[in-house]
Amino acid sequence: MLKIFKKKKSKIHTEEYIEDFYNGNVSFEVKEAFNTVRTNIMFATNSIEGCKKIIITSSVAGEGKSTSCLNLAMAIAQVKSKVLLIDADLRKPTIYKFLKLDQEVGLSSALGGFSTFEEVVKKTKIGVDCIPAGPVPPNAAELLASDKMGELLEWASDKYDYILLDTPPVNIVSDATILSKYAHGTILVARNKYTAHPSIVNVLEALEFSGTKVFGFLLNDKDLTESRGYYKYGGYRYGYGKYGYGYGKSYKTGTGEKDD
Repeated sequence: MLKIFKKKKSKIHTEEYIEDFYNGNVSFEVKEAFNTVRTNIMFATNSIEGCKKIIITSSVAGEGKSTSCLNLAMAIAQVKSKVLLIDADLRKPTIYKFLKLDQEVGLSSALGGFSTFEEVVKKTKIGVDCIPAGPVPPNAAELLASDKMGELLEWASDKYDYILLDTPPVNIVSDATILSKYAHGTILVARNKYTAHPSIVNVLEALEFSGTKVFGFLLNDKDLTESRGYYKYGGYRYGYGKYGYGYGKSYKTGTGEKDD
């Protein structure tokens, strides 16, 4: 399932865009793209009984995974499915900004035992429920690997048709692979002329090692008038020390700034 999203001149990573998508005020191409992904996911998970749990991740920061996760959640909810969106990026959360949710309680406080599961589920104006990341913890990986995470997903599975988990990039921290044991599959988001081909290979190897099924890819920022040179990726050294707690690695990627 490879879906290509046409590059737009206007910046789509804003609260206004999320509302426009929900209200149908976006281009036919964008809406149909996510409708197609939704249909493909439904086919891919058709044999799974009960709640379907899907991870949305990327190789590095800035590839548009959080916006893609939101768009996909809305697209699934539009066919009368009950959707829970979990911001599992405890180190650098962004979902709460798009949905204008507070961070006083969320996934981190539920996993830490400071909030009940019911207390951290927020109703939103886009037709999906959301568990924001909550306060940034010093031990994100440990919380996500705890028994509480499994208990939360089991509790939520009785109430929703789909659970989408927005996780940190795989090549930066191990959180996505930690959560993979709970998910039925993963969707990998990449960005045209930004994501390096070796980065994608590294992610696929990591996901394969964890036993995760990869449902497919979403390719953002592709100008459909360009030639089909999807892997003509220039790049520079991009430091991720600012991501989370002192991750001093650098990765080969492209240029530009997008949401994580």
